[in-house]
Amino acid sequence: MKFFVVSDIFGQPDAENCVLSQIPKIAGVERHSLAQLCGRPELTGEGLHVHLFRENGMQRAVASLMERRLDGCIGMGYSAGGTVLWQAVGLGLRLDRLYCISSTRLRNEAAVSIPNHVFFGGNDPAKPTATWLGSIPLQSTVFPGLEHDFYRDPLRPECGQIRQQIKSDLGRADPQ
Repeated sequence: MKFFVVSDIFGQPDAENCVLSQIPKIAGVERHSLAQLCGRPELTGEGLHVHLFRENGMQRAVASLMERRLDGCIGMGYSAGGTVLWQAVGLGLRLDRLYCISSTRLRNEAAVSIPNHVFFGGNDPAKPTATWLGSIPLQSTVFPGLEHDFYRDPLRPECGQIRQQIKSDLGRADPQ
């Protein structure tokens, strides 16, 4: 299976610190930054956040994804990157499954019709409500005591749990 990864507003995590970096036998990983997808590669951090959520950047990033042939790919998005993937799937982007890590803006989204799993830090004040977590995603995991950007340290035990979930899911489908 091939993975299509979309970073957070800071372009994080980089390839070496991505949760996927420690999973063997992945056929390929294609990484994209939110700044690239919305056509503003010079933006990062707060400037990119403003462009995505107060201007038309989110719509442009979603449109950029819709132009790609991602059939058979697994999507993984970090923070706002997960929201872009989720919205694109809602509009018909064909992915096999979707993993969203700390994608707090999902709290405003409806369900999507592909297998999905969302992960949040329990101390992230912007994470979706328990009601949303219990009704919209097919699977959700909240890690007690963690902040929003816990995913930036791939050696955290919780990132290991995410890897285990992915490996388990890949075991149900042929990873080659």
